[in-house]
Amino acid sequence: MEYKILKKGVKMKFDDILSYSEEIYADLLELIKTPGPSLCCARTSNQKERSIEKFPMTRIIERIVKKYERVSNIKLLEDNGNIVLVGGLDNNDPEEDEIRDIPIVLGAHVDEVTYLVSNRTERKYKVLLPLCSAPTRRFYHKEAEILSVRDGKLETIGYGELESKEKISVEEDGTLTMEGWKYLLRPNEKSLKKEVLPGDVVIQNYMTLKKYEGVDTIIRAKALDDRVGTIAVLYSLIFLSAEMPIKAILAGDEEGYPRDVSWARLILPTYRRYCKNDVITILCDGINGADITEYTSDKTKYLSDAILLPYTADGKGGGDYRLFSLIQEKIKPIIEKNGFKIRVSTDYASRSFDAKIMNEFPLISFIDWSNGKIGDGRFKCHYHEEVLFRQILNIIGSIVWISKYLKEKLSSIIL
Repeated sequence: MEYKILKKGVKMKFDDILSYSEEIYADLLELIKTPGPSLCCARTSNQKERSIEKFPMTRIIERIVKKYERVSNIKLLEDNGNIVLVGGLDNNDPEEDEIRDIPIVLGAHVDEVTYLVSNRTERKYKVLLPLCSAPTRRFYHKEAEILSVRDGKLETIGYGELESKEKISVEEDGTLTMEGWKYLLRPNEKSLKKEVLPGDVVIQNYMTLKKYEGVDTIIRAKALDDRVGTIAVLYSLIFLSAEMPIKAILAGDEEGYPRDVSWARLILPTYRRYCKNDVITILCDGINGADITEYTSDKTKYLSDAILLPYTADGKGGGDYRLFSLIQEKIKPIIEKNGFKIRVSTDYASRSFDAKIMNEFPLISFIDWSNGKIGDGRFKCHYHEEVLFRQILNIIGSIVWISKYLKEKLSSIIL
């Protein structure tokens, strides 16, 4: 493989990134097939002596960046259930202060919605406890993968079927009261390698993956919300590492945790360790196709453009609108001049990563992707996920050009 766009000083255009499209696509499929429950990187820096093997998601990310080590020289660290990637430094073993001094950090999730097997049973079903805000009351896709950490490693021990039911209680006067929902697992006994025990975890397991058929290939799978952001950040980091110091933080704590639950705020200690307060975060995540209302002419279509968001979650989390304005006015024309497509949306997009760091690290910008067809009620993150591959290439190009511009102009930008 040629590394022409990784050489210093060579500008990246959409046509350049096409030479990497099959490789990016193959790596995305590997990420999709790799299980990544909450704390998917669980061997944290202060736990190495406990002999916990690296989780599968950590290993596949290492494998991806290692392919480009001749030109990108990326260092992988683990911290607090998160993955920290550092590139573009001459030092092969950088000190924490050197990492903290890098002014731009790329961010994404590597976890996925996870359920915990409880002690309770209901006929042939195991009762599950959601480790996050459950993606939906009823499962659109019921296929489940059962995992366990035994003998110091995460492994798949079997498969099963998910079910959800409304909780109903009967009052003394005979009235019925709805108390929310309960989540159930029916293990496929023939698939089990080991007995399913309390404390094992369950993730969804639906996917329709096919060979690369060009940039308009549509990918349908579970956990795309996190995997699309992860692959976009990884390749942006690889391309940028050839010409500038750059870092990425991939969050391993579960989506949907409220920010005031202290033990769920695992991304914040990692930021405090590896980032200064004025670090600029470029965060890549998904936005529900069902919730995009501003592009009515695109209804029933898959968006191919990267999506630039000025704020998110109806005020519950959000970025710096000054940074958004800078990208929209100054950098967006550069992105488009080089053949990449990016558009602005002020539609609702839920968040968890940014809400946990924004009080101390507020300079956040969002480059998102649309989950499925616009306006279609089925396409919600963690519920029913599809993406047009062309959009991923546009996201990578947008992140690269934003980072390059900020690096060049950082000293003259007052935020």
